[in-house]
Amino acid sequence: MGDDIAVDHRLVAARKSFGDLAWGDAYANLAMADRSGALTSEDLERLAIAAHLHGRPDDAASAWSRAHVEAVRGGEVGRAARCAIWLGMALVQRGEMAQASGWFGRATRLIEEAGYDGVERGYLFVPQALEALPEGDAAPALGIFDRVATIADRFGDPDLMALGRLG
Repeated sequence: MGDDIAVDHRLVAARKSFGDLAWGDAYANLAMADRSGALTSEDLERLAIAAHLHGRPDDAASAWSRAHVEAVRGGEVGRAARCAIWLGMALVQRGEMAQASGWFGRATRLIEEAGYDGVERGYLFVPQALEALPEGDAAPALGIFDRVATIADRFGDPDLMALGRLG
């Protein structure tokens, strides 16, 4: 029972730290709580984000993968797709293009098979737009980034809006 209370305390502290954008504390508390296997898909996603922003890319990749699996099990299409997309983007940053492509494909299949209409569709356009840039003609990339911004505006997602506008 004492271990359960300690895990609950860690999760409460981790969620507060996450909300306060205190990535190091959020990561430490989530990682500790994770050792008991008590994290939900949402908490695993938080762990991935905190690990990523705290400079622990391998831990972030592992947590995004696990969050994706748990979200699929729980029927959380948006979360499952989002975790796959962020993992894919992290892999792109590491130059692991084949693995990234696999995760983007997984997210696309989930969304299409479920007929899901959410902001995650917009995130899937970002890699496509970035791929269009090196071709020498920015017009196709601009069109895709405009679509990203439209989706971001529709769902009120500031992160996607930033990506769309940066593009």
